[in-house]
Amino acid sequence: MNDQLARIRYVTANFDMLQGLRSLPLGILFLLYTGGIAGWIPLFDPRNGSMLDAVVIALGFGLYWWIGEYYKRRFGQVERDGSRSWKCVLSVVTMLIAIYIDGTGLLPVSTLSLCMGAWFLWLYVDWKARIHYLVIGFAIAVMGLLPLISSAGMDPRRLQESGGALFYAALGLGVIIGGLLDHRLLAKTLPPAPQENSNELNLSTES
Repeated sequence: MNDQLARIRYVTANFDMLQGLRSLPLGILFLLYTGGIAGWIPLFDPRNGSMLDAVVIALGFGLYWWIGEYYKRRFGQVERDGSRSWKCVLSVVTMLIAIYIDGTGLLPVSTLSLCMGAWFLWLYVDWKARIHYLVIGFAIAVMGLLPLISSAGMDPRRLQESGGALFYAALGLGVIIGGLLDHRLLAKTLPPAPQENSNELNLSTES
């Protein structure tokens, strides 16, 4: 009973984060980037900076909102815990800094990969039942260390391309798998909201 109560409290406190279906379009985009870097889908090569990226990202945001409406109808709404907002802001700022550092080429490793790996590991530490994030975080962090192999005689350019493809592949699969499992956790924990008042249902996260 205590475990069930702890899970309900965790799910209600992290209701927004556990809406895993909302992350599926982003995961698919990362897999398309994998195909672009590998040369299978040139239009989605992130190194080209095509307008298609902007269109796909805009579509992804549209789907994110649309799927969010599904969760609102299906489960109602949860009162947001403001104490977690700073973590989201810190995550975004850290990712932007990592992208900038990678762009300068100052470090021999992918800072973004290491930050993303650390973020997935944090998700595991936050709720250890989500063990899939431990595997995903470790895999993505390893992608960030691949450039160090160049000192062993591998072609640095080819290694960079391979590492980029592997990074996006691991990130895309991680986002999709994690999203599906998070949705499963949410659906198994919270009952569907009554159809007639689903838009007004508020679940308090306070114990």
